[in-house]
Amino acid sequence: MDAEAILHELTQAEGLPRKALEAASARRVEMLPLFLAEIEAYLALEPAARVKPTPLFFIFHLLGEWREKAAYRLLARLLRVPGPEIDAIFGDGITSTSHRVMAAVFDGHPEPLCEIFLDPHAEQFVRSRMFEALAMGYAERRTRSGTGNPYPPRRVHGDPATSAEFCLVRLAERYCDARIGRAKNSGEEGFRSRLY
Repeated sequence: MDAEAILHELTQAEGLPRKALEAASARRVEMLPLFLAEIEAYLALEPAARVKPTPLFFIFHLLGEWREKAAYRLLARLLRVPGPEIDAIFGDGITSTSHRVMAAVFDGHPEPLCEIFLDPHAEQFVRSRMFEALAMGYAERRTRSGTGNPYPPRRVHGDPATSAEFCLVRLAERYCDARIGRAKNSGEEGFRSRLY
């Protein structure tokens, strides 16, 4: 199956297009720029022109499965489109998988996630799940780095003590620390599998 056929199948699928998904993963290097271009093209459209079928649901989940960091900021922009559009693209994926995908593609910079949950025009369930994505991304980076703060020092505009972004990142870190502490105290293994 060539790239054009893959995109067609992902766009017109009525069920789970297993063959197209497998073909896309087998041609990942070729499909990645095409997938990113599909998202860019969608975001460039006027809202009225976005009503046609898209492959974005499957693209979003494939990029998460691939843990494609290059897609992180673009996917964050996609998740900020108005609620009716988000619902048309993702359906129940808003609450069941959006946070997992964003945690998988998280590149260590919390700003795009913070922009989503600070955006009053973003869909409310997406906003709430991005807080979980931030905590999950923090947990992943902490697991890989051992201990300490996994985020590099960064400039925070204004007073760090009152910056909403700074406070939310720190809150996500504390949330994750508490979950890790509970897992350790109760003797549970596989904290990451529970968090995800």
